[in-house]
Amino acid sequence: MKPLENCHILVTATSYGQHDAGLKSELEAAVGRVTYNDTGPAAVVVATGGAAAGR
Repeated sequence: MKPLENCHILVTATSYGQHDAGLKSELEAAVGRVTYNDTGPAAVVVATGGAAAGR
C-alpha cells in the first residue's frame, strides 16, 4: 500500500466538512493531495493508476 502522503483523495460528498472545517484540514494534512467535488452529486468516478485501476 502507498504511504498516505503519496495518495490523491477525491472527496465526492459535497457536504464533507460542512459543519466541521477541521475535517478538511486534517485530511489535507494527512495525504498528498485532496480534490473536492464542488459541482454536485458525482455520476461517474474514474480511477487513474494505482490499486483502484487494478495495477
